[in-house]
Amino acid sequence: MNFCKLDPIKLPLIQIFGLIFLTTAAILLTIGSIFYVEGKSKILNVAQTQCVVDKIFTKTSVCILYIYQHNCYVAAWSIHHLQRGNRFSKVYGTTHHISSSNALKEAHKHPVDSVQTCWYDKRSPWLIQFTKPNTSSAIIHLICGVISLILSIICLYYMYILMQQRIRRNTRTLPHIQIIYLK
Repeated sequence: MNFCKLDPIKLPLIQIFGLIFLTTAAILLTIGSIFYVEGKSKILNVAQTQCVVDKIFTKTSVCILYIYQHNCYVAAWSIHHLQRGNRFSKVYGTTHHISSSNALKEAHKHPVDSVQTCWYDKRSPWLIQFTKPNTSSAIIHLICGVISLILSIICLYYMYILMQQRIRRNTRTLPHIQIIYLK
């Protein structure tokens, strides 16, 4: 095992990397699991409908970047359902823009009087979006978490090998002591 040659600095570095990978794995697996459960419940409770865009506009909100606070703009649409009794709702974009003109460009992707496929939550029919919910970001978090977990296991195994070498080296350098029991 040439790759396990004992260096004084290897063991602490392996311990640090193992701890970092283990912590990262725990965080990513937790976040991924939460996102997956939430996304799966949205997928199971969503239904497709046809919507007509009545009006496009922007919604202003406050964004905080580090300590800097500024206005952000989100594309928004006033729509009504064709298949659900002409119920009126509002759909908000998910991207925050620094300028209102960029938000309006996004809003024009769904022009006024156009019929769009939209998705609504069966439990809360006023919650509408233009894209079908999915769990792809949750799956990416889970995959990265598993990779981090595998890397932490490799680091822990390598640390175990280095500890065994240190123990063997220390027992060889100790003087031979013989214990004699007297009756």
